[in-house]
Amino acid sequence: MDHPKSVLKSAAQFFFGTVLSRCSGFFREVALSAWFGATPLMAAFFIAYRFSQLLRRLFGESSLLSSFSPHFETLRTQSPEKAQGFFRDLFVSLSTVLTLLVLVLEGALFAWRTWGTPSESVSQMIFLTMVMMPGVIFVCLYALFSALLQSEKKYFLPSVAPVLFNLVFIGSMWWAKDFPGVQSTTGLAIGVTLAFFLQWGAVLLFSRSYLQGTPWSQARIFAPELRQMFSAMALTIIGVGAVQINGVIDALFARYADLSGPAYLYYAMRLYQLPLALFGLALSSALLPPLSRALQQGDTARYRQLLNFSLVRSFGFILPITLAIFAMGDSLVNLVYGRGAFDFTATVHTTTCLWGYTLGLVPAVFVLLLAPAFYAQKDYKTPLYAALLSVGVNLVLNTLLIVFWGQGSASVAVATSVSAYFNYFFLSSRLSKKIGPLFDTATRASLGRIALCAILAAIFTGGIGYFIMGGTGISLILTPGIIELPRNLLFQLLHLFVLSGIFILLFFSYAWMLGVREAFEFLGLKKLLKVDS
Repeated sequence: MDHPKSVLKSAAQFFFGTVLSRCSGFFREVALSAWFGATPLMAAFFIAYRFSQLLRRLFGESSLLSSFSPHFETLRTQSPEKAQGFFRDLFVSLSTVLTLLVLVLEGALFAWRTWGTPSESVSQMIFLTMVMMPGVIFVCLYALFSALLQSEKKYFLPSVAPVLFNLVFIGSMWWAKDFPGVQSTTGLAIGVTLAFFLQWGAVLLFSRSYLQGTPWSQARIFAPELRQMFSAMALTIIGVGAVQINGVIDALFARYADLSGPAYLYYAMRLYQLPLALFGLALSSALLPPLSRALQQGDTARYRQLLNFSLVRSFGFILPITLAIFAMGDSLVNLVYGRGAFDFTATVHTTTCLWGYTLGLVPAVFVLLLAPAFYAQKDYKTPLYAALLSVGVNLVLNTLLIVFWGQGSASVAVATSVSAYFNYFFLSSRLSKKIGPLFDTATRASLGRIALCAILAAIFTGGIGYFIMGGTGISLILTPGIIELPRNLLFQLLHLFVLSGIFILLFFSYAWMLGVREAFEFLGLKKLLKVDS
């Protein structure tokens, strides 16, 4: 039976696989920034990457997982053979739809580039999009097979498969780094497509035991069992599509503010997504199948228990990380990117973008956990309405901040964070009407104590960095032209690790002095530190 510890165990598998993939992603980002920098040409590549991956967001990842698991679990309670046939028909149908859609889009992009007389920069983006578009098929199939493995309680393999993607991408960067101009970004685009194919091949290989007994000769395209899932998926696709299109528009707003703006946002987003993936996505991916099974068994008490446990545990992790980023985000950016073609100006702009995204880190994680609570109920409309609301807020804020008030690219990140709060409050208010308050008084008090310890640790860590270590954090705002961040890797490591150690030491010291035992419980250190209960 599913219980909080089993969810945490599944999340831990996802976490450790994601740690490995993110470590390889770290080296990918280091190589990308050092070899290619944050030039307008790379900004065009990042915009093309967003366009080409739009179908991935629509038909893969969250939209596919959120609609697959509830229906797969329903059929499996009836008959394992029905569930197996459901997966088979879905695989064939999805492959067919994606192939036809990619062919149509490739033809449309070719016609636009050939007869539409776009500008040179737009023509480059169209060409790069065409090169990367076939990879969408493979990454969506990767998402489908990952959903299957997660329903089988195998979370490590899907989360570690991106390591292969990163290794292939790094190889393509090394191959293309000395190419002139557009040829270099074309090499990157080819590497992306190949990397997505091999990533899907990895999860396909580990799914072979399930596939061997599948009667493929009986496969049906758009079988009746798929219709209910496709109806639910259509609602999810609308919401995800609105968010992803909004992401592309964000890049265009950033380019309007600064030619290199999309590159700054990209590099900041990669760091922002690290805690989001390690904790938010880990718990979210592990949570949906158990929530679906609990409702199938009519156990609403277990449904509430699993959801509340995930929300409380994620807050205990994410809020200290949020405040740590504000205290030493520039040191993090400098360590990851601060070398080669990535100069000091790029470091400053990327850091401010990272701070803008981090403002909404906590509500973004909560949204990842609340959405599966609705999907498990087969309620796909509420997350759709929340997504559309957040998109509208984001567009209005971007227009005001950039077009009318002339703010920089970091304001795009701030608008994204504000919209995350609207998304969270909408979902939480609707869910509270169905199941009652998400947090009781005692839980809110314990979370407040965690927040107090993290705030105090962040203030003193930032002060130590500013007054003792030669400037960090707020010095980028107060004296941006005076401070000099280290460019030597050893000193970069030392700079960040010293500040990180200070923050962790202060956080747990305040928790011990104030008697905040929840801090140790959230991090699994209660027994180790012998904190009285």
